Amino acid sequence: MSETSEPLTINEVVAFNLANARRRKGWTQEETAERLTQVTGKRWTKATLGAAERSWETDRVREFHAGELVAFCEVFGQPLAYFLLPPGIPGKNNDVFGVAPGGSCLTHLELLTAILPLQSTAEFVDAANVATQKNGLSWAPSRPSWHRPEEHYPTQEDGRAAPGTPADRMPPSTTVVDEAKRRRVLELLSEIRRLMAPEEFPPF
Repeated sequence: MSETSEPLTINEVVAFNLANARRRKGWTQEETAERLTQVTGKRWTKATLGAAERSWETDRVREFHAGELVAFCEVFGQPLAYFLLPPGIPGKNNDVFGVAPGGSCLTHLELLTAILPLQSTAEFVDAANVATQKNGLSWAPSRPSWHRPEEHYPTQEDGRAAPGTPADRMPPSTTVVDEAKRRRVLELLSEIRRLMAPEEFPPF
């Protein structure tokens, strides 16, 4: 089959990743079906699971629902995004993915952006922190957006791009730090250190 074949739908992507997750665990379909039955409360059989796994390459595509996706996460110990990652299947169109039969398509990057926090919005960060704080955790992206390896750029101690950094490798405007606020924070931290360990700061 050529790369011009019909794009996989999101449900077919889930089916492919479901089969891959099971194989990586080294479980049989019977073992996996038992685990899924325990988590979902609904009977899964070898035949049910086999049909779901193969639905990415047959005409009978399984429509997965939210409860099943979360069950997959619990059973295989994988985050939800794992089952939605665009697979690279030889002979298949791996450039676009259908939201649903007859629906619109997402590019490879659009699908990644939809399922991974590549460009975390403020609303997502706030909601994630509200959810994680219940368990004493805090979550925040290390960068406003992910970047490609070739986009690394040197920085100075104050976080600004080093002199000579090409314009196309300058950090996004959202990463620019308010210099006055940064200095004030450093001053406060220095004062805290003096108060906590005065012996380290002799008066001369």
